[in-house]
Amino acid sequence: MPNLRPKTSLHARERDKKVKWLRQLRKKLQHFSLTLRPQMIRAIWVRDIVKKET
Repeated sequence: MPNLRPKTSLHARERDKKVKWLRQLRKKLQHFSLTLRPQMIRAIWVRDIVKKET
């Protein structure tokens, strides 16, 4: 059953941030003929977040 709670602006901002990040990643990888698996994208996303926090 889907979650019926209203989405908050915080979630929308986080989603927008991730969409922008994914677009930048795609631009970087355009030069290579790579298609990343979702697990790899998640790992890169987490690594970037950790870098920003330190």
